[in-house]
Amino acid sequence: MRKLLALILILPNLSLAQSFTLGDKLWLSAYFDLQKQKMKLEERIKEIDLKIAQNEQGIRQINELLAKIQRTMIIGTEKQKEDAQKAKPVAEKALMQAKETQKMLKDQKMECEMQMVKIQENERKLKELYSKISSNNNIAGLIKDCSGTVKIMNLKTKKLENTCSNMIINDGDKISTLS
Repeated sequence: MRKLLALILILPNLSLAQSFTLGDKLWLSAYFDLQKQKMKLEERIKEIDLKIAQNEQGIRQINELLAKIQRTMIIGTEKQKEDAQKAKPVAEKALMQAKETQKMLKDQKMECEMQMVKIQENERKLKELYSKISSNNNIAGLIKDCSGTVKIMNLKTKKLENTCSNMIINDGDKISTLS
């Protein structure tokens, strides 16, 4: 089944008579990249939720099996008791593995939820950044993300910036990194 997505994006401070500036294009690129990450993460969380639900069903089934094994060991025939005695460690091992899997899945979900919080924070910062971008005609680029030690010297203000995620780069700015 094919899905169709219609998107109408209204940029603040942009009339229909204005053309898109480099800043607008850079901002849109960063915004849509962020939305793509967000959608992938939401899909991953849904997949994990489904696996958690399936695993919970498996845990319930194993617990029901262990209850049957226990009843059989009490009221079954000698042959049934012997078979139940052999089945019990296998079922207990399966239960232990299912519980470990459940813990791993919940940890994965929590990690994804923490990533979602970071994405939402980046989205908020990016929306705040738009007003700076749209009023800046000297823009040369937009740093979406960086790692390590990166310093940016703003040519106009002579201010040294240490953080660079979702940061505007103007013509003439100096970027330095450690080795």
